[in-house]
Amino acid sequence: MSDSVCLSQYGTGAILFVDQTSQIKVTTWRELPSGVGDVTDLSVPSAVLGREPGAPSLEPVVRRDLCSMVRYPCSVPTEPADLSSAAFDRNYRGQMPVVIVNATMRSGAHFRALTTLEALTEQYGHLEVTLSSANTHSYGRRRALLSEYVQSMQGLAWSETGADDLYYFFGEHGSELQPLLSQYKVPRLASSHSWAAVGARGAASTHDPALSFGVAADGSGVPFHFHNDGFSEVQHGAKRWLLYPSKPPHYDVNATSTQWLERVYPKLTRRERPYDCTIEPGDLLYFPSNWYHAIVNQGVTVFMSTFL
Repeated sequence: MSDSVCLSQYGTGAILFVDQTSQIKVTTWRELPSGVGDVTDLSVPSAVLGREPGAPSLEPVVRRDLCSMVRYPCSVPTEPADLSSAAFDRNYRGQMPVVIVNATMRSGAHFRALTTLEALTEQYGHLEVTLSSANTHSYGRRRALLSEYVQSMQGLAWSETGADDLYYFFGEHGSELQPLLSQYKVPRLASSHSWAAVGARGAASTHDPALSFGVAADGSGVPFHFHNDGFSEVQHGAKRWLLYPSKPPHYDVNATSTQWLERVYPKLTRRERPYDCTIEPGDLLYFPSNWYHAIVNQGVTVFMSTFL
């Protein structure tokens, strides 16, 4: 018998489990005890989750994939949610990736409630969205109804098929999702005010951040590439980040990130391995400009990137 039974992940990003004394415990995905059993839905008062008065009521979301997922050690620096703008600018902006733990746990709760697969399919399933090829350059484009994409995305073979033949919804969208994106609260450290105070490499910049919304299947993700800096946030699921400050060893622009992890990563020396961290709902990962990075989505994942 397992030490604990994982019960449910809520829209707040909290995970509940029952220990051997039958007490309800609230934790995060990263700190979930090993050896959890089957997921069972449970109704828990808002006060247990620490929701503020007036916060939206969120239904439980049962996620067996998150409760059973293998969790890897994080080699990216981590900071608490109250990391100041001054400390971020001094230690990380333009220099080093960082994971700000639970940065949007409360502020992002409303948007997480809007972006479950069920809610997305019901509200926006009839709309055509742009799918991009999953290779390094993401040059391929296809159009599909969001509802059809959600139904078909989990049948793709990310361990076997070339990345240039795989398509998923990320990065490119027009006005069709603007009603949804307008409800996203840009992370505090990504606001135009914060960005104008320092700017890229010391140069003032007052442009608004650009949003990139996506929905992806387990094992999906773009192989190593680089661009301007920004933040990554997961609404549902989890996203494994692999980062290098310079060109990664032994990578193929048309091989998926999952294939790189399976075929190349085990052969790397310790010194050759990337910065590696998996983020969960509520976390915020900052990636600097020109750092190569690859992504592997773990479980069905809904996410937002904010480009500065």
